[in-house]
Amino acid sequence: MGFFSPSPAPSKDDVPDEKPVKDVLPQDAPDSFRNLDFYRNLHIQTDSDCYWGGDKIVGRVYYFNTNPTELTGFVLELNCVCTTIETSSDGKTKLSHDSNYVNRKITLIKEKTTLSAGYHVFPFSIPLEPFVVGTFKIVASMGQVRWKLEARIEKDDVVGYLAGLFGLSKLSKDIQVITSPSPLLHLEKSMAYKPPAKADPVYVSFEILNTVCSNKIDVTVNINNQWSNSINGFTLSLKGKYLIKNPRRVRTETVICTRSMNEKIPSGSKYTKVITLDIPPTVATFQSASFDAEHFIRLKVHKGIFHPDIELRNLPVTILASPKPLETSNSDQVADVVMDSRTNVYSPAASKLEIDMD
Repeated sequence: MGFFSPSPAPSKDDVPDEKPVKDVLPQDAPDSFRNLDFYRNLHIQTDSDCYWGGDKIVGRVYYFNTNPTELTGFVLELNCVCTTIETSSDGKTKLSHDSNYVNRKITLIKEKTTLSAGYHVFPFSIPLEPFVVGTFKIVASMGQVRWKLEARIEKDDVVGYLAGLFGLSKLSKDIQVITSPSPLLHLEKSMAYKPPAKADPVYVSFEILNTVCSNKIDVTVNINNQWSNSINGFTLSLKGKYLIKNPRRVRTETVICTRSMNEKIPSGSKYTKVITLDIPPTVATFQSASFDAEHFIRLKVHKGIFHPDIELRNLPVTILASPKPLETSNSDQVADVVMDSRTNVYSPAASKLEIDMD
């Protein structure tokens, strides 16, 4: 589709090194650790890559150390960050502005603790609010909403300070969050109609449900051709309009997906058909403090060369959910931890959940 990406791409600071697992883990590591892709000595594992509003994010943080390690803290944060990007007046500089919508922190280790050498597993569970801004990204450098988990090790010595300064003691994992539909949602049909011209009487209308909670939009197209010539077909489009509010108001729009029907409709005939438009992932209608996303359906009827098309524009539709959640990879399923004498599994009850919602 060009304009949309299924999920936000991680920044350079979050991309793990391209090292084989065998070069990171000790050779005698337990199987439950060796099957994971570690970045240095950390790994975040979740039961899914994609969540609905109201779900719980369940997973584990894995950590290994070859020597006893003194930590002043170990935290896991869930962040939802809305980024808007503005181009300077000279067109050369891009200014990025972040707004932190959600910040939830789990304290895995709160006080100064010395972890014995070995393999450590920290289970966690983070509830999501029912109605949240879903993952969203505009590839054309206008902005994005990004959800990520970040595990961070805290030390108070010089080595810990330098590791934190250069991002060596933390790991981020992107997840996709979908906006949940309201249980009180009232679905109604909307219709677009254009009166025919006297010279070429073609009666055109189409109708849709005003709100979509699935991976498709069903559009009922009605064409009554009382014109003297045949009609060459029509094109349906899903269009997105975006308003960037911060730091200044900028409007942009794009065609998200289209479907063309090249069926001829003879003079004096009537045509009715339900056409399905597939919705790409991460497309959702919402309003936020930083930017708004709106969606519309457009129908264009083709009358042929030398005759202008008939256009019915901008029938609004609300898309409440990303329709195609990301598949959960086998490596990220939360499997049972294979216990041995070197593996320490910490109780999730010992972790404290701190919530800060903007």
